[in-house]
Parts: sequence; C-alpha cells; structure tokens
Amino acid sequence: SKAIHLENEYFHRFHEKKEELKVTELPKKMDLAWGHILTEKHQELEGLDEWLYILETQVVPTLDRALEVIRKQDNIPMSEWAILYRVVAFDLFHTVSDSLQASKRETLDHIVKDLDKLAPALSSCSVNEHIGKGIMKRAVCLAISAGIDCPLTQEYFGGIGEVNLSPCEIIPRNQLEHVLQSFSLP
Repeated sequence: SKAIHLENEYFHRFHEKKEELKVTELPKKMDLAWGHILTEKHQELEGLDEWLYILETQVVPTLDRALEVIRKQDNIPMSEWAILYRVVAFDLFHTVSDSLQASKRETLDHIVKDLDKLAPALSSCSVNEHIGKGIMKRAVCLAISAGIDCPLTQEYFGGIGEVNLSPCEIIPRNQLEHVLQSFSLP
C-alpha cells in the first residue's frame, strides 16, 4: 500500500538518519505507521462504530501531533513527506471505514432477512433507512409488540414529541414468539 511505502521511506530516509539531518526531534516510528498497524490489526476491529471511535480519539490526534513535530523541523523534504503521508493516511482511513461500513450493512441486511423470515409482519416496516433497511423500526415494533412500554429516547423523536418513525403494526403473537425463540445474531 502507499501508506506502508511512505512509512518505510520515513523509517529509512528520516528516522534512521536523524543525526545526519540535524533535526532536534522526530516522532516515534509507531506514530507514523498506520498502514503497518492497520494491516496487522484490521481483523481485530469489532466494527465500524469501534473504528470510528478509535480513529477520532486516538489515530487522528496521534497522527496530527506527529506530523506537527515534523513540520516544526524546518526540513523541506520532511515537510513534503508529511503532507503526502497525511493525504495517503486519510485515504487509508476512508478505505477502512468503507470496508467496515459494507460489512455492517451486510450484517444488518442478514439480520433483517432473518427477522422477516421469522415474523413476516415485520417486512412491512419502512425500508427507507439508510442502513439496515429498517432494522431500527423492526426492533421498535418487536419491543412494542412484546409489551415493552418504555420512553423512547430523542433518537426516535423529532421536535416536540414528534415521532420520527412511522407507526408500526403490532406483530402477531405467534410471530413474536417465533422471533424470541429462534432469532440469534450472526
């Protein structure tokens, strides 16, 4: 990958030759090794939500701090490398996000198909949701059909008491029981 190539260039061209370059400080190698890290750890990510949290709270701040250290060195080749690496790293991050988004969509679509097989009445739920083809509405319909009477969070309400989800029908008892007895997450 481009990121790994640039990381190797950083290790050999700059990090190993720190004294020759007469720079005062360089970031740790691991702070500029996201191609290597993600190649090795990608399969360990639990999913899109975990990745986005890690990206926002750990990866991007670490990368930005490391690149700022490079920019402060007043070394044109290193500064140019930093600009290029940031572009390539964010391209990599988007690729990882897209991959995990596709995996999440596939999992949610599988769940929707399983639920609709177990409770055909659920198939009338809206398919306008951008991901999962109505999985949120199906979950709410199942909860309401099971007699769960709890306040819905702001996520389900628009302005002042306006429901964002269109009304759903109560699922027939036999279908609800079938879902409760047979459904399991993939």
